[in-house]
Amino acid sequence: MISHAVGFPVTEAIAAQARHRTDGFPRYMQTVAAHLLRTPLGRRGIDAACDHALAGDELQAFRQEIAESVEAEGSTRELLQLLAVAARPLTRHMLEEFVGGPVDVADLMATKVVSWDETSFGYTIEYCAVARALLGELTPEEVAEIHQRLVPLSDRFAAFRHRAPAVRLAGDDAHRSLHQELMSSAAELWGSGDLDETLEQISLAAQVMPTEETLAKLALAAVPTGQLRRVVSFEPAIRALPLGQARAALLAFIALERNDPHQALVELEAQKDLDPYADTFPTYAQAVCDTGGHLAMRSTVVGADALHDRTLAALQSFEDRLRNEHTKQLSENPARKPPAWELGYAAALRGLVELWHVLNTEGAGEAQTIITEITILIERLARYPGT
Repeated sequence: MISHAVGFPVTEAIAAQARHRTDGFPRYMQTVAAHLLRTPLGRRGIDAACDHALAGDELQAFRQEIAESVEAEGSTRELLQLLAVAARPLTRHMLEEFVGGPVDVADLMATKVVSWDETSFGYTIEYCAVARALLGELTPEEVAEIHQRLVPLSDRFAAFRHRAPAVRLAGDDAHRSLHQELMSSAAELWGSGDLDETLEQISLAAQVMPTEETLAKLALAAVPTGQLRRVVSFEPAIRALPLGQARAALLAFIALERNDPHQALVELEAQKDLDPYADTFPTYAQAVCDTGGHLAMRSTVVGADALHDRTLAALQSFEDRLRNEHTKQLSENPARKPPAWELGYAAALRGLVELWHVLNTEGAGEAQTIITEITILIERLARYPGT
């Protein structure tokens, strides 16, 4: 359908992604296709098109039609709204705990929009479009209250997913406490290598308190998982940040997600003063690396020498800082081994920036010069684990 609507072929993977996010509803798919057609070449993205179709005002009436088509009233409709808010399967026991009495699951199944999940032994709304439509019947306060009531019925990670939206009913102290708890949990998950759950925890923390440091760490977790659209979802909060290396890096990542590396370069070059001692610096350096990679894939030579020089100088200071911190930690506790990946990551960042610098400055020069420079870089990086 998308290929026919836009007039050019799309891959099966992109078509499958569109069907998954829209449940294949023709109205949604047509809106996705229309958004792709309106977007200039080189900046088209299926995620952005789906986001527009699912959240755009132009289909508000259609979402209401979907909600009205669901034949359920009274307690059955309240259970459907509960499942829509939960966004995960709930067992019969959990449903009964929530309502405080017996539940006739036959009435739920009779709606034709609920399915049985054998893995979790629970009930869930089968179609995302239906769940979104049912959510539209609730006020933000009603949604937050349901999330709050789901917390005691959930395990630790699932509870986090309910506590974050429920915190809108609490005061500032609760926001700060939950934010700290989420970031601590994310740090543990990052250390264990669970990057997907790390990203989820940081994303929840950013929903609670979209601080500069939190959004910067969100981007770092989004890069290796290939989910930069998580960063894009916080664009209003990012644009509200004070001018600095974090804001510049985050706007660059948004531009990259929109397939606009030249705009990413503009955002990065606007930040002249870098602070390698700030927690947000690795995000800026990563943005420089990724922007260089996008430009290199397009065989684009740009005048980014000053940007590369500034970043490389700051990266050298960043590595020196890490070494000093590790030396201090070892002197205080000789049995503690410094995490090699931190130094490896810093070295990899510096190596990549140097690589893009070489390709940028030698792009029109001799091939042998480029090969020699890259060989030296690879030999040096081989000394660091994790690179």
